Amino acid sequence: MWRLLVTAGDFGEGDSRAEAMLRAAGGILMQSPYPRAVRARELIPLVGEVQAIIAGGDEFCRRVLEAAPRLQVIARYGEGPGEIGLEAATDLGIVVSHNPGADADAVAELAFALLLAVARQITAADRIARRGGEERFIGLELGGKTLGMIGFGRVGQAMARRAIGFRLELLAFDPLSETEEAVPLGVRLVPLERLLAAGDLITVHLPVSPKTRNLLDARALRRVKPGAILVSTAEPGVVDEEALLAALAAGRLAGAGLDSINRELLRRDRTPSLQTLVCTPGIAASTQEALARKSRCAAEDILRVFRRERPAHVLNPEVYGRPALRGAA
Repeated sequence: MWRLLVTAGDFGEGDSRAEAMLRAAGGILMQSPYPRAVRARELIPLVGEVQAIIAGGDEFCRRVLEAAPRLQVIARYGEGPGEIGLEAATDLGIVVSHNPGADADAVAELAFALLLAVARQITAADRIARRGGEERFIGLELGGKTLGMIGFGRVGQAMARRAIGFRLELLAFDPLSETEEAVPLGVRLVPLERLLAAGDLITVHLPVSPKTRNLLDARALRRVKPGAILVSTAEPGVVDEEALLAALAAGRLAGAGLDSINRELLRRDRTPSLQTLVCTPGIAASTQEALARKSRCAAEDILRVFRRERPAHVLNPEVYGRPALRGAA
């Protein structure tokens, strides 16, 4: 028998097989008592006896990892390291895995839904229709326009595949990596300035990092083609939301869609510009299919480590070969 701490709140939703796999292998699952990302001081009392963790956006810093002497593997429920201290994990011989691309289709589909909702003013029309009104809403067609994708990883590529059916001209800029996937998808890689000036539709699909924080600030938004629509499924911090609301208020943008926004900004801003903004509360990756894929991937990664196999996607591959490696060959 071994102990597993689950801090990812929606692990197992949409598919119970992942939990069943772990229990069948002798796992005793312990759910985090906190309905949110857990801070370091709260994690320390929870990790002393665990051999594995399925982590969300929790603060697994060196202090926490040092408090877990039996820990062999952290399976990140999502893409990237989040708040996991990779250097500390490597020093302590802990394998850290993730599941890139498991929710790419879900995120791309929500981005397209936001584009359509903004272009056809669907949320405003819905409010009028529910009140019995008959106000006309004259929207925009997406077909034939230029779509500029900021970030061309798995989500950007999933976005491009969907855009083909809308007859969109496709541009992309990625500050984090060069990609060879652009050519077969008919996408032209261009500098950010050119993308902002040419895009009728602009979508943002990036993690927040030192390279991407406030990438779309007030200065960048002034370069956006007048009348463009901007949609972001990026992590908070990539788009300067206050500058975006100002651009909407000034009429420089036709509209915007955000999968997360600082709620305090919405409460504070009472201008009519908010009619051109469509928001969702961080639901881009929340589909039954994506949750099931992420759950299965995390469970399989843990079981691979216990079988002394490598997970498919290891965030700290340098841990292998270390004499302190706790659970893998």
